[in-house]
Amino acid sequence: MADSNRTKRQLLQQAVTRDGIIEGAELGSWGHSAKMHADTSTFSATPLRSIRLGFTDSDEIELQASGVIVFVGPNNSGKTTVLSEIANALSGGTWPRAKIVRDFEFIDFEPADVHRWLHDIAGEGKREPQDDKVTLHALGKRKTTIVTMAGTLGSHSKEYIANSVLSWGTQLYSPEAIEPILEPQDQGDLLSSFSSLVGRLFHDEALKHRVREIIAGGIGQYLVIDPSENGKLTIRLAAAEPQVDERSLDRESLRILRSASSLDQFSKGIRSFVAQIVAASVHREPYYLVDEPDAYLHPPLARLAGRRMTEAVLKRKGFLAVATHSPDFISGCLDATARVTIVRLAYKDGRSRGLQISSDTLAQILKDPRIRSSSFVSGLFHDGVVVTEDDSDRVFYENIYGRLLRDKATLPMLQFVNVNGKSAMAKVTGPLNKFGVPAVALPDIDFLKAGGGEFEALLRAAGCSPSELIEMQRLRQSLRTQIASKDFKKRGVRAPGMVHPDTLYRLLQRVSQFGIFAPPFGELEQWLAQYDIRGRKHDWVQNALARLGTEPSDPSYVVPAQDDVWKFIEDICDWVSARRSSFTDVSP
Repeated sequence: MADSNRTKRQLLQQAVTRDGIIEGAELGSWGHSAKMHADTSTFSATPLRSIRLGFTDSDEIELQASGVIVFVGPNNSGKTTVLSEIANALSGGTWPRAKIVRDFEFIDFEPADVHRWLHDIAGEGKREPQDDKVTLHALGKRKTTIVTMAGTLGSHSKEYIANSVLSWGTQLYSPEAIEPILEPQDQGDLLSSFSSLVGRLFHDEALKHRVREIIAGGIGQYLVIDPSENGKLTIRLAAAEPQVDERSLDRESLRILRSASSLDQFSKGIRSFVAQIVAASVHREPYYLVDEPDAYLHPPLARLAGRRMTEAVLKRKGFLAVATHSPDFISGCLDATARVTIVRLAYKDGRSRGLQISSDTLAQILKDPRIRSSSFVSGLFHDGVVVTEDDSDRVFYENIYGRLLRDKATLPMLQFVNVNGKSAMAKVTGPLNKFGVPAVALPDIDFLKAGGGEFEALLRAAGCSPSELIEMQRLRQSLRTQIASKDFKKRGVRAPGMVHPDTLYRLLQRVSQFGIFAPPFGELEQWLAQYDIRGRKHDWVQNALARLGTEPSDPSYVVPAQDDVWKFIEDICDWVSARRSSFTDVSP
């Protein structure tokens, strides 16, 4: 095998970069895996296998080069940086000196497979690649002739592989770079479809029809391309679907096209949506990266953009990598595929941290319809998540938190979600806690006696060690007779026959250290007893909120106090703040 590899190296005569042919390309000794032949469908399998990220304060993350990769985190956490570094690494840049990207792995393609893949994404016209070369002309890249290598990809250095091969399949858009693609483009050679994104769209009738349908579905306007102005191709939007062929250039067609509205007449959000859909649909690069694709989009449009961009990019058998602050965009990606990996970043004073929810884990979480409907994804963008077992609980506690937030702006930003029962709580809190999002379980107090292992499941989801779990099980066992009382769920510590309330308080305090907060006095209706609020669950919550008032300027409006449910929610906020600091504070 060694002799065979040496022979392959000796046979290499020429290699190229995007700038043209160079003699005697540098050969490296990077490890590689088994050979793989390209797919026979429209887009061939891609040579990139995975990308490895490294951090100063957490383990490395290996991202598979497929599906959707979403980077989330607060401002200045490194989202834009990691996108730029991935694009740079796959383009032969100075990636060994990157802050986050450490390496990439590839599939050891044969030369014919490399040429087939390159031709799929950047081949000139419809000519099939020849045995010895393939002519390339990707949008925005100079025309180059690739000469057949006499060896597999594994015969070359990674810098060469990135510069000469992977770079042709890589495209990065920043928020500033995306909208200019809508500006009028030179027509160029009308017999060629490679002059620009708009030019390719102009020439490909099937692609144009698909893009037109997507845009019309989102904004109710139909994309048309007007070729009538000074040798330019101009995108316009029409209120009705045009019944003309833009390429016909006859007088009536041109009159109809010019009557469509200029993009300048639409909002920045509309222009951004059109640009994102056009770019994702028309580009053929399988490694497609976009920084803040949701910028300027209202939530439903962000969700639609996430879905349609995912569908377009995954047809190319690569990956869509985005940095976003939008749970709606992520939800759109999930509408299109289960292969979504989310990476949460933190950065401070030169130190970094990254945690991921893999696509397999995320699919398992969202498989439960109770969790999918609980705004789980939205919680990824908050300082913490509070999980309730009933929607009446969620409404009430969220209202109490909102009143506290009016007076105390330093409280963490919380997302309240309902999962309709105790059994689903740990399925939400566990992954969120591992992902660095502090997650509070807020069950009724009867979770202490609940069957099915909910008590242990919640503690394990919060990171409770076996020895700590044994300690709390002993406390729980010492109360087994008292918590079995039929009045325990309703009144908690105040239940008749509660002969060891101090032990119960100690147990509740201990589990609260793991983010499990149960109302000590039993059911929701035991709060705010001084107001004599009547009703059960939903009715009680409605009556309670009416009694507390809705307008702060009203004399009857109830302001937060220092005890009762107010202190209960403040204790939750304190726990979230402490846990949040443990993730975001990456200083040595």
